[in-house]
Amino acid sequence: MSNVLENRPATTERPANRDALSPTLTAEIHRHLRYVLGTTPAEATPDEMLAAASHAVRNLVVDRMLVTRTRQAQSCRVAHVALTHEIGPRLAHDVHAMGLHHALDDALREVGLTLQDVARLEVPPALGTGDPADASLALLESLATHDLPATGYGLRFDYGLFRQVLVDGRQVEVPATWDAERSPWLIRRAAEAVWVPVFGRVAAQPPAPGEPASPWVDWQLLVGVPWDLPIVGHGGRTVQRLRLFSARADVDQDVTAFAPGDFTAAVRERLARESISKVVYPDDGSLEGEELRLLQA
Repeated sequence: MSNVLENRPATTERPANRDALSPTLTAEIHRHLRYVLGTTPAEATPDEMLAAASHAVRNLVVDRMLVTRTRQAQSCRVAHVALTHEIGPRLAHDVHAMGLHHALDDALREVGLTLQDVARLEVPPALGTGDPADASLALLESLATHDLPATGYGLRFDYGLFRQVLVDGRQVEVPATWDAERSPWLIRRAAEAVWVPVFGRVAAQPPAPGEPASPWVDWQLLVGVPWDLPIVGHGGRTVQRLRLFSARADVDQDVTAFAPGDFTAAVRERLARESISKVVYPDDGSLEGEELRLLQA
């Protein structure tokens, strides 16, 4: 792979010039504030301005992602699978990768802000740490930069890495919630959900006609709901995707448990199955924790 990357020139073209993009970004920011958040630039909070600016950039990124998908539709693809990805702040990265930083800064200055003012408000999703997680995203960005068809895969955790807070003068670690449901960078693909059978056992019983000799019984179904995160290559010409799956319980199984009135059991089972994508690094000091880590992998 390294030789391919070295011999293939990176794409460094800019999507468009600064003067042409500033009005576009300004219009997108105003549109999101008015029609999605129900506010105006004069009344918007800093977090609302961050959301509007992020969605304005995201719209341009998605345009590039769809063009990339069409251009590479007939190509063989690299599939990169990793449990964690150190995503980092997307706004600052994407505007620089696409050459939009000056245009977005101009658009924000019209409402009395700067790109730096808004970008520093972004809380990155802490979905991994260390060399493996950092290298995973760097690889996907490099593949996009060199216009190589690739898709990354991982888990979309509800809670990121632990953050430290002080409680009664003592340091306490609590899960870092990053509000994945409202992230401007993730695109939910519910129609492309996948069903994964887990657990179960092999039944030692005489086979019925046409049935396997040792059937797999008492299994459960998990639903993996994909969310796509656009990965922008340097220059902005190529935008690949990182597909992150969130674990959801199978609705039919929940209904079966609820029908006879066992609502508590249905909720308990649902929470247990959906815990797979709750926390990045669960405690594996118990049998339950080891089982959860195995299901994540």
